[in-house]
Amino acid sequence: MRTEVNEIRAAMAKKLAACAIIIENEKNISYGVQWKVVRGENTATVNTYHGKKGFRCVVQSRDAAFQAELERLAAEAAGTQVPLRPVSRTQPSALPAEDVPLIGCDESGKGDILGPLCVAAVYLDAAAAAEWRARGVRDSKELDDETICRLAAEFRAERPEDYALRIVLPTEYNDLYEKYRSEKKNLNHLLTDLHFANMERLLTREAAAVVLDRFAAESLMADRFATAGVTLPLVQIPRGERYTAVALASILARAAFVDALQQLGARYGETVPKGASSATAGWVAQFAATHGTAALRDIGKWHFKTFDPYR
Repeated sequence: MRTEVNEIRAAMAKKLAACAIIIENEKNISYGVQWKVVRGENTATVNTYHGKKGFRCVVQSRDAAFQAELERLAAEAAGTQVPLRPVSRTQPSALPAEDVPLIGCDESGKGDILGPLCVAAVYLDAAAAAEWRARGVRDSKELDDETICRLAAEFRAERPEDYALRIVLPTEYNDLYEKYRSEKKNLNHLLTDLHFANMERLLTREAAAVVLDRFAAESLMADRFATAGVTLPLVQIPRGERYTAVALASILARAAFVDALQQLGARYGETVPKGASSATAGWVAQFAATHGTAALRDIGKWHFKTFDPYR
């Protein structure tokens, strides 16, 4: 597979040279190679991948005509009749409307010293989005825990096929974090994998786009879409909770976080605090004195500096 893709890449390089397009820089990326190309005042980033379905190419340029030309050259090099850009990078001016079917994704617990990391995805069509907005759904940060847990329970009971939820408890989280670090990856790579696994469960739905509350560089998830050959438009924006599907995902993730935190506390007869404040650090010290430092890995995310004195 990689030999074939390398041959296509070499053929594409020849076509670029024939069109006076210069490859200024080349570097390896996940599952492929990235080129920075230029011709006159036009520049572009060209990502070429050896994915499960063969050669994939994603082109980014501010000049639409230059981008289209590069996509055509890539298609010609691969011997296809259609562009090989597998994911539409939706620009802010083309964000999807609320009244279309969407898959929304969000997470909870990433910044909390204690407790799990919870990642959720939700599918909603237009009618369902309107219904859940009327029932009080909005960004979970604007709701109290009681309301969050009530709405989450109602949604899970009424629409069990329309969501995916992944709860990574601290013991698993710490093992995964160390594994990713050993592979020279970080928390954003882990989040990308967790979100994508949730999305995959819902991608069979008739959605207009996937909306992800942006947590890292857009290229991480875009690369994952490209490698998997996912063609559904991907929208990554800050404050994605403006979309009801994302807001519901944030509610499901936060409810799971709150519930898991309570269960962890019950295991040790403690009330585990949220957040990453100095008060939380003080609680950690008291917990370690009572239950021992080994127990900290059961309740906390070990990479936080708060745990440095206990390593």
